[in-house]
Amino acid sequence: MTKDKDYRNTQYCPVLSHIDKKKKELEEEIKLECPRTKIIYNKVRERKGKYHDKFAEIYNKKCAYCGALW
Repeated sequence: MTKDKDYRNTQYCPVLSHIDKKKKELEEEIKLECPRTKIIYNKVRERKGKYHDKFAEIYNKKCAYCGALW
């Protein structure tokens, strides 16, 4: 995804890159530590949870849907 085609970025934001790869790596990490987990969202949604910060870093600490800062 290029910077100019991603509505979440401004000219001041670092470019979002390799999002799919980073999400897959995080998913694999979660499944290794919690093998019974079926819904990854349940692990990343808790702001004080272990995986939330790692997920937020993938999107430059912005909402993955609308781009609002967290």
